[in-house]
Amino acid sequence: MKKNSLIAQKTEELNKLAQLDNFNPTEIRKQVAGLNKLLDESVGIKTLSAADLVPPWIIKTVQFNSQSTPEIRLKELERTGNNVFMVKAETIILDYLTDSGTGAQSDEQWAKIMTADERYSHSKTYEEFIPVAQKLFNKKFILPVHQGRSAENLVFNSLLASLVERANQQGKKIICTGNSFFDTTIGNVQNNHAQVISADCPESADTNEYYDFKGNADVNKIESIVKEHGSENIGFIVMTVVNNTIGGQPVSLANLKAVHKIAKQHHILFLLDSARIFENAYFIQQREAGYQNKTIEEITTEMTELADVILMSGKKDGIVNMGGLIATDNEELYKIFLNRCVLIEGHYSYGGMSGRDLAAFTQGLKEGSRQEHLRQRINQVTEFGNGFRRLGLPIQWPPGSNGIFLDAREFLPHVDKNFFPAQRLCAEIYWRYGIRPVEIGLSLVGRDGAGIKSIPAKDFVRFTVPRRVYTKEHIDFTLEALANLYAVRDEIGGLVYKKEGLGNGHFTSTFEMVATTDIPKLLPGVLDYFNTPKATYKQVYFPPNAQLASDK
Repeated sequence: MKKNSLIAQKTEELNKLAQLDNFNPTEIRKQVAGLNKLLDESVGIKTLSAADLVPPWIIKTVQFNSQSTPEIRLKELERTGNNVFMVKAETIILDYLTDSGTGAQSDEQWAKIMTADERYSHSKTYEEFIPVAQKLFNKKFILPVHQGRSAENLVFNSLLASLVERANQQGKKIICTGNSFFDTTIGNVQNNHAQVISADCPESADTNEYYDFKGNADVNKIESIVKEHGSENIGFIVMTVVNNTIGGQPVSLANLKAVHKIAKQHHILFLLDSARIFENAYFIQQREAGYQNKTIEEITTEMTELADVILMSGKKDGIVNMGGLIATDNEELYKIFLNRCVLIEGHYSYGGMSGRDLAAFTQGLKEGSRQEHLRQRINQVTEFGNGFRRLGLPIQWPPGSNGIFLDAREFLPHVDKNFFPAQRLCAEIYWRYGIRPVEIGLSLVGRDGAGIKSIPAKDFVRFTVPRRVYTKEHIDFTLEALANLYAVRDEIGGLVYKKEGLGNGHFTSTFEMVATTDIPKLLPGVLDYFNTPKATYKQVYFPPNAQLASDK
């Protein structure tokens, strides 16, 4: 019998039970549960049990949260130019801005913090960190840094500087490619005078359809990019696991191996952005043929052995407030990275971190790679996404590892894509309900290397779930708020720039709200502004005509 027929049959049986004079509430609840399961299956939801969702931890310490009012939050938006990045955290009830550095640390991590060695060079804490990282990432040389973007800055500058100088002399450009580049990754490439060309798999563009590995790269496109620009003009290929920009979506090992093969054939460095590598390993274990009986550590090793260089923000899968690392087997590269680390991070044995941070990071790597942690972590995010799906809200499907990506253009189809629909939704959700998500869309992508405003394929509102922080009640409150907002979505307009921030402008840009009725007449001016070149990343930090104070 087809699902629709079964649903109709179950509904009819429920109606008959409810009409009985002596109806049995327990029996009706059983029938409702069966109907709900059928309804879930009809929209592609695999119902999770309580056993799937139970955390492998208990709560020992709590932090009391804000109980601000809509009036207070509206004043904050007025003060910050409708940019939720700049509102005071004390006005937020639930914060889904990021999963970076926002996880709850364990009692064992806090114990390590208290006993950490703070001596400057080669502390006991450093000596304990190195073998843990070597084992997990299968690399000989490990360099601690204070966070992921510091690793990007250090590695990209080391790898790109001489290539860019040579390319400029030849009138060419250095290209960096891979699956999606996140905002600071783009910034660090452009700040080193190179260009980014992302190569996401075609399946990632269809938010409504299920695909196991939407984070994959388009192998044919990467091959074409190398052929078009020449392998000597490819700075590196970097794969991000999981792929944050298009929904926290996982990358298969088969895809990693295919991209790695291209890199090796053309003698191009292959980098792995590993901020959420353990979460990616869990998806491979659950979804990719041949890996169901492998451990997270074994799968992680199979991923990392492909990479020439590994970059990691420890603030995600490492479950720490501050930390990161660079790993490689290439001794010459390690020496270059080490010398640059001393210039910008401090001594190579602490990498800009206190001993306390490094100790917590070491323990966090152990906890973040545990099977039971990843099971609960991924299932919590999945069930959050199931809630969106049950409400009929448009999201990147299936849910990824770090949060739920709501499609703002589908949520607000009456708002033109040039009027920041996702940024406007963030502001609305914040002031009405005290919930702060983040925009992954028009504001975040900034401008290209020529200074022209980039237009993303999608405008997402990301609800990023911190690790070991929120309960089912927090999730349910969020879903209730979004259902209420969806009912009045026609009242919501767009935004225009009040002042565009430079570089990673989504952190500092300010906006003005505009009504839907005003969008048509404002559109020509907005497009003209977007297509007028503005400062690129390099010009943000080094204006071409700037004078030093001593020159004035």
